[in-house]
Amino acid sequence: MRGCANCGLRVNDLCYVTGRLIKPGDHELFKYCSYFIEPVIEDGRSLDPAQLVLLAENEIQRRK
Repeated sequence: MRGCANCGLRVNDLCYVTGRLIKPGDHELFKYCSYFIEPVIEDGRSLDPAQLVLLAENEIQRRK
């Protein structure tokens, strides 16, 4: 399911991009967020949020 609960930019219940607290149920409110990105695993480790933001921004630019 697409939403904050499954986003790679969620860090300790905060959105890395907006700094917004992600509360239970918020995943439905933000399911169309432009920055949503699934967690990416490389060499057995998750990419950190700063790297994921770059990937998300590239995807946003690609869609324009």
